[in-house]
Formats: sequence, structure tokens, C-alpha cells
Amino acid sequence: MYLERGGVAGSKGGVMSSKLHALPSFSDDSPHVLIVDDDIESLDESADILRDVGLSVLVAQGAAAALASLGLEKRIGVIITDLRMPLMDGLSFISEVRRLSGVGRCPEFIVITAYATVDTAIAAFRLDAV
Repeated sequence: MYLERGGVAGSKGGVMSSKLHALPSFSDDSPHVLIVDDDIESLDESADILRDVGLSVLVAQGAAAALASLGLEKRIGVIITDLRMPLMDGLSFISEVRRLSGVGRCPEFIVITAYATVDTAIAAFRLDAV
């Protein structure tokens, strides 16, 4: 189960409402989530949150480690990648994964960043990432 929080933007006191949603059950055959970030603390925190709701999670500290993981683990269905990483940024990483996947199945992408701009958001959407 997970908790969805919603509020009214701009309201005084920020009224919060919560809803509980049942999550599907996951087995070893379920797609895995790969989290890619250069910050080990962010990796650990994100992985803990997703594991707490029953997802199978793999972590990779940086794009090179993530590319190696993709070569070894075929059940990765979703990749959550940081935008700003040394050596290869998140958008370049997505492009490389798509290139390596060719016409085969490519994972879905979610881009996270503390440094969002309109230009990076547009670039992520052009790569079919959210």
C-alpha cells in the first residue's frame, strides 16, 4: 500500500488529504526498478522507499555501473536516473540505453534532479522520459 498526499496549492494552512492505494504484488519474475545516481545516500534512500512498497530494486552509482547492470539483468522495466552525474549525465545515459536496446525492449525512464530547468524537462520528454 502507498499513501497519496494531495493539497490545495496556495491555500492557507495547506489542507492535506490522504488516500491509501493497494499495490500489486510483485514476484521474482516482475520487472525490476534500477535507480541510477552518483550520490550513494540518495540511492540508498530511494531504494529503501521502493523496497518498502514491495518493488524489486537494483542500484547503480553512476551511468557506467548502470550500463553494466543492464547487460547482466534483463528484467529491468523502469529506470530512475538522476539528471546531473559526472562523466555521463542522465539524458546521455537514456540516449545510450535506447541506442543499445535498438529495436528490442527498452525500459521506461523517470528522470529526477534537484536542478530542473525548462530545457532539461523538454529534453527528457523528447527522450520519452518523465
